[in-house]
Amino acid sequence: FTLEAQEGRMFSPLAFTKTFSMAGAALLSVTLVPVLMMLFIRGKIMPEAKNPVNRFLIWIYRPIIKSVMKWKKVTIGLALLAMIASLYPASRLGSEFMPTLNEGTLLYMPASLPGMSITKAAEVLQTQDKIIKSFPEVSSVWGKAGRANTATDPAPVEMFETVINLKPESEWPHGMTTDKLIAELDKALQFPGISNAWTMPIKARLDMLATGIRTPIGIKVFGKDLDGIEKLAKEIEAVVKQVPGTTSAFAERITGGYYINIEPDRAQLARYGLAVGDLQDVIGTALGGETVTTTVEGRERFGVSVRYPRELRASPEQIAHEVLVPTADGAMIPLGQVARV
Repeated sequence: FTLEAQEGRMFSPLAFTKTFSMAGAALLSVTLVPVLMMLFIRGKIMPEAKNPVNRFLIWIYRPIIKSVMKWKKVTIGLALLAMIASLYPASRLGSEFMPTLNEGTLLYMPASLPGMSITKAAEVLQTQDKIIKSFPEVSSVWGKAGRANTATDPAPVEMFETVINLKPESEWPHGMTTDKLIAELDKALQFPGISNAWTMPIKARLDMLATGIRTPIGIKVFGKDLDGIEKLAKEIEAVVKQVPGTTSAFAERITGGYYINIEPDRAQLARYGLAVGDLQDVIGTALGGETVTTTVEGRERFGVSVRYPRELRASPEQIAHEVLVPTADGAMIPLGQVARV
């Protein structure tokens, strides 16, 4: 009943079940069992001396107990010696209640700074998958960047999840272990601005359900000021990186990021005969892209999307001057004339 976190969630139902079953057995032993004994047990109960099983156990037990009582000091000395001999293996035992389960699969969960585009995230993910697949111990690898196609996965684009299926250990090179493999993978997957984290799929889900943190060890910072929380988290990150045994440390950025605010100038829009919806359509097509037609190749259809090239939308100034908005009379005016970027 005193277990906490992951082991508490797993074993507390067992503790309650065991307790209730023992309580029920104790209640029955003083109520129903005596009545049933009176009804079903008939005849004369044999004494222990006539029971062959008891006679055999007594025949073994009596010589042992006589020897122990005769050589008291030797018995106590042997018990102390056994206790002293157990100190070394006890010191080598881990302090974790539940040893890590080798699932045969690794989960690579790196995190990057906010602001990474979907295109860049896909490029980084593909590069990581190629590096991981080059290891002979890896059977298959697949990963995702950002959220899945479900409303219950709020992962941002800068969060990666890569599942690495490993071959049987009998096919690994001699001397290779899971810890060595993770160390080599971590060394090969060093990218600027990306912090690595290694775990296993089932363990990661249990950890996230229990604590909300996807890494084996995490530090939560609470407060009212988001800027102050992020500043303190960055300081903790710098300190934790210096702790011996730490492979990586990353403080999640809860503020900042790259955003462009475009505020329509309604007076100027009215002057050119435009509505706010017209301006939003232009912005959505120029910056986010829009599917305008479909191309047919054989039996398959592919959507064709258009948007401004990156060099024309790389900064707010370029967006304000290069993105053109068509007016009611067919003229083209810069976005900066009808909106503040």
